[in-house]
Amino acid sequence: MDDKLDGNVNGSLNGKMDGKRKVTIAAIAREADGALRATEYLLRLGHRRIGFIAGPPQLLCSRARLDGYRTALEAAGLPMDHRLEHAGNFYHEAGR
Repeated sequence: MDDKLDGNVNGSLNGKMDGKRKVTIAAIAREADGALRATEYLLRLGHRRIGFIAGPPQLLCSRARLDGYRTALEAAGLPMDHRLEHAGNFYHEAGR
């Protein structure tokens, strides 16, 4: 990956039918890797103060993404500024 994010998504997509004939789709992605790569991309562009809006902290995917973000900052030798980390709810409005 040079100066852009590639379009590859690592993970799997699983679907199942429940008793009401609704389809439940579960996308299982490498949450930490995605956040790590996105943060590394911003670091390569020269950014040094990068904010992070996670999902609800009780969800494993939210914690994994936060870990990836923090890992990238640590690898770059940047201090953690927890004032730039916020919990959201996966809705656009949470990022305002």
